[in-house]
Amino acid sequence: MTEYMKSFVIAGIESGTFYCTDNGEGYILITDTNGNHPNFGSIVRMAKRMKNALGGWGKLFSFLKQANSGSTGKPLELQMKKQKKPYVKVEMLIVTEKYQGQGYMRKLMEFAYRMADKNGCPCILDTDAKGKCDRYVHLGMKLVQTREAAGCKIYDLMYSKKEQGGKRMNWSRTILDGIVMCVIFNAVVGMFFFVFPQAYSTMFPSGIKKAARPYVEKSEVVKMYFVLIPLYLLMFLYMAVSAHMAGVSGFKEMFRTGYTEMMFVNAGDFFLLDMLARIYVKDKGLIKGAENHPDWEWKGWWKLAVPEHGLAWPVLVCPLTGLIVAGFAALLY
Repeated sequence: MTEYMKSFVIAGIESGTFYCTDNGEGYILITDTNGNHPNFGSIVRMAKRMKNALGGWGKLFSFLKQANSGSTGKPLELQMKKQKKPYVKVEMLIVTEKYQGQGYMRKLMEFAYRMADKNGCPCILDTDAKGKCDRYVHLGMKLVQTREAAGCKIYDLMYSKKEQGGKRMNWSRTILDGIVMCVIFNAVVGMFFFVFPQAYSTMFPSGIKKAARPYVEKSEVVKMYFVLIPLYLLMFLYMAVSAHMAGVSGFKEMFRTGYTEMMFVNAGDFFLLDMLARIYVKDKGLIKGAENHPDWEWKGWWKLAVPEHGLAWPVLVCPLTGLIVAGFAALLY
């Protein structure tokens, strides 16, 4: 079988349709309907190599006959040829064992996609392995049909730029991640409040902020932001990675995912911190200088909390999160 596969590789090299990554981590053989395919001479030489690998012309013809026996449904490639539709086809894709699981399969497929986009046509391939089929779907292809040949299931897949609006947001994953981010964010914020409570007063209503100002140390405010900024960045990164692992793709869908998950954080901040924690902090008198300030009551607190969580977060913070998550996803993948 090694010699048999070698015949394809040599034909691809001879015809200029065999490509590899910069340092040989992976290889891909691509043909298309624009003339980029093995010429007659390469095909003849490939047939001879296959004949030698299989042990004679009789065995080669027997192999080809067996490969097409019991076939149910026409291969996607033949269907497109009959309809005279152009296409780019991935004939072979190999990532060497040492570099598997490091993103080279994606890089090779994206190379094929760019070629298809440039030609203004779909990219197609077929595989007899369900696991590989699932990976190709994860990388942006669509399963068009499943057929049988020689007792094996064959999966025909297609990528088309016209259909690539990005794989839609995974609602169950987004809701779960939103809840997780809500819990983590509010837990971390609440925990560090007890470490330097006066610093947090700088984000409270103006009356409390003014009363507590004489007791606020600048160094504690800096420490507070050293906690909050990395926390936000880690949340954005998690959102991007989790959405990607759920199969979400495309700028729009990544944006929607980041926006929605941050709205969960927003809701948690409002109900857990502004509604519940506020009462605890007021009763315990944890903010020095503002222990009995009237703004601790809801009629004073809502003037900050409602505009912040009902307007600033949905209009500014959550859209910014969506943009950052989509940007992270584009950089990472």
